[in-house]
Amino acid sequence: MNVVTTNRANCKDCYKCVRSCPMKAIKIVEGHAQVVDERCIQDGMCVRVCPQGAKEVRSDLGIAKALVSSGMPVMASMAPSFVSAFPGASPNQVVGALKRLGFSLVQETAIGAELVARAQHLLVDRMPGPIIASACPTVVNLIKRYYPQAIPYLSPVVSPMVAHARMARRYWGKDLRVIFIGPCIAKKDEMGWESVGGDVAAVLTFEELIEWLNEEDITLEHMESQSFDAFPNYTIEAFPGSARLFPLEGG
Repeated sequence: MNVVTTNRANCKDCYKCVRSCPMKAIKIVEGHAQVVDERCIQDGMCVRVCPQGAKEVRSDLGIAKALVSSGMPVMASMAPSFVSAFPGASPNQVVGALKRLGFSLVQETAIGAELVARAQHLLVDRMPGPIIASACPTVVNLIKRYYPQAIPYLSPVVSPMVAHARMARRYWGKDLRVIFIGPCIAKKDEMGWESVGGDVAAVLTFEELIEWLNEEDITLEHMESQSFDAFPNYTIEAFPGSARLFPLEGG
């Protein structure tokens, strides 16, 4: 299923998305702008520039709700940028809200970022020539679809989202379902990659999480604080440190 689609009822044929798409991944079909999935790198530019809100991002909210209510263990993996997405609440209040929604476990994706940073460091030491980091699925899509000659320089290390999901499922068992929550719509594309192998069950944007909280009448600022879950008896490398800086420029 395409990550970005056009709501034809809202589309006013202004073609701003066509002019703004850097990859020319939008065509006109029967007078309406339509995303060409095989050319799209999921950068979200068309979503941002559409004045009518006609570009819609696939929602995984129904999947997430079904998983949480299924009785299976479900973990929320929170992208590091969540601290700026909910300015009126503390990080631990966000954790409390996720537990109220029904998540069994809540951890920071920065745990995976810590492991990825270590792996990338080893890779740089061992491999000659340039290495292109692979944490961003939009960059990976760009290279694979438009610059295949650069594929040999693409790091084989998975993204923090995938590394964290695999680590959690290795520790708590394959029955654990991992839902990533972050700002990037390209993660919805990445979760379906064959190389990811289903380790991530769903991807929610911060907007989807806010919608869910509103539906359940949960106010973050009024939530009781709860701590992130930890890996019992794990070494310090299983805890996020400077990897929380991944979303910052130069992080």
